[in-house]
Amino acid sequence: MSFLKRLFGVKPDRRSAKQTGFFWQRAELPALAAGRGFNQDVVGESFHKAILKRITGGSTRFGVTVDKTAELVIGAFEGSPALFVFIEGQRVGSISRLESGELMAELLAVAPNGHATSKANVGAGYEGADYCVRLSLARPLRVRSA
Repeated sequence: MSFLKRLFGVKPDRRSAKQTGFFWQRAELPALAAGRGFNQDVVGESFHKAILKRITGGSTRFGVTVDKTAELVIGAFEGSPALFVFIEGQRVGSISRLESGELMAELLAVAPNGHATSKANVGAGYEGADYCVRLSLARPLRVRSA
C-alpha cells in the first residue's frame, strides 16, 4: 500500500504504460537497438501538444509516462536536412540541429532509405507541466534483430 493511500486513503492519479519486449519492431522498417534508458531528447514538442495529449490521455496531477514506437524520418525543414520523430503517424518533434547531422549519417548507414523505428517514452507533465519525448538509442546506431 502506498504512503499517500495509507495517509489520506487516496490513490494518486498517476498513469504509466510501460511496454516490455521488442514492441517497436515493424515488419516494413528496420528497428534500431535500444540504449540504456531514454538517452536522446526530442525538441519541438511544444508545437505538437494536442497530438501528445491524445497519445498520453492528458496530464494528471502526478504525471503520465507512456512507452510508444517512434519513427525516425529524414526530411527537410527550412531548406536544411532534418531528422523528424513521428508517433502513431503524427509528427511530435525532431532531433536538435546540433545532434541531427551525426544521427542522420548513422541512420543512413543502417537504413539507406532514412526511415527506421525506435523505442520512445512520452511523458505528460506533472501538474500541467510540458510534455516530453525521449528516445532510447544505442550509439552508434545499429539495427536490432528479433
